[in-house]
Amino acid sequence: MYFIRLPLKLLALPLMLVTSVLQGGSILLVSISSTILNMLLGIVSLIVIGSWMLGLTSEGNIICGLTLCLILFIVPYIAKWCVIRIAVISSILKDFIRS
Repeated sequence: MYFIRLPLKLLALPLMLVTSVLQGGSILLVSISSTILNMLLGIVSLIVIGSWMLGLTSEGNIICGLTLCLILFIVPYIAKWCVIRIAVISSILKDFIRS
């Protein structure tokens, strides 16, 4: 059994290194971009609501603007979900290599 697992472990080692680097880079990218995107969406939402309160736009435009902000607000959470999946794959590969 050892001789069967050894080549598979040697094949899994570069994959584990790639997923670890990919995980670290994606954590950095997602955290920075989600912070910037959430701040921008908050400002845009306040502008849309403020323009509706001042009577500069109609209700149809406010619904469209806030819907777009809501959809874009969900994007960082989808990216975080993908980062978690990369971390799970990396963890599985590390456990396989250690066993």
